[in-house]
Amino acid sequence: RSLTSTPSVLGSILKQPKSTGTPLPVYGQIKLAGADENGDVFFRALQSGFTLVVQAGGALGNSIAGRVVTLTVPAATAASAVVS
Repeated sequence: RSLTSTPSVLGSILKQPKSTGTPLPVYGQIKLAGADENGDVFFRALQSGFTLVVQAGGALGNSIAGRVVTLTVPAATAASAVVS
């Protein structure tokens, strides 16, 4: 694990391309806590002006309405399934 978030603290994480170039700003970040540190899911926004809503329960899925992305995660879902 490398760069992580700290609850209640805004960070300044930059996405650095592997090849030489200009660092790209990350506009926002959310850490969805898992059962342990290896079960966490970390979301990073690559464009400003979007909202991420995470709701528990129901079937695993997502929807986009305008600039609002809603992610539905059932209980006991593996982080790898959420990322997929």
